[in-house]
Amino acid sequence: MNCWEEEVWKKLPGELVAYFSANTTVSCNHIDTQLISPNNKTIDKKDIVCDKNRFNGKVSKHIAKELNRKNIHLYMITSAIPVIAVSDSVRSEDYYCRVLGFQKMFAYRSDPHKSDPCYLSVARDGVWLHLQSFKPERAGMTDAFLWVADVDLLHIEVSERGAVIQLSPTDQTWGTRETGIRDPDGNVLVFATKSTHQDTAQ
Repeated sequence: MNCWEEEVWKKLPGELVAYFSANTTVSCNHIDTQLISPNNKTIDKKDIVCDKNRFNGKVSKHIAKELNRKNIHLYMITSAIPVIAVSDSVRSEDYYCRVLGFQKMFAYRSDPHKSDPCYLSVARDGVWLHLQSFKPERAGMTDAFLWVADVDLLHIEVSERGAVIQLSPTDQTWGTRETGIRDPDGNVLVFATKSTHQDTAQ
């Protein structure tokens, strides 16, 4: 290692710093490039630890500057989860799971003897949504946009199970084919694919 590499490792004890070839971008969730540690051993994906606290303050600024200078890129943000405000967690869980095909992942209730307020998570095909009834006054005012493999097939599937359709599958002028689904509170979930009939959206 050169002096700069040794300094980085000293300032980030326990943190695995990956060195890539120039202009290579690697995400901690999707790694298809070999990563090399200071002892020249390959770093397995499961061994990578992204601790946001290690990238705060003056050290992070110094390291960021050096990483940019060496064309080394490390993604810190790996995903985003929409948080949907609902008024009735039991009703919402039933709709999202039974009608929309999601599965409950967890539920937190401040009072285990009451159904609300509640913060719960549902997921489908690896995509998560969080539903919360701690702010019921916001129910119906939150939305989410989700990319799907086939809007038309999804529309047929959820329609047959009683989904409230706000927008049937439609080719939009901005290059997507979308369908809009309302939940019991009026929140809108837009499911979309890139249209094959128009220029695709970015």
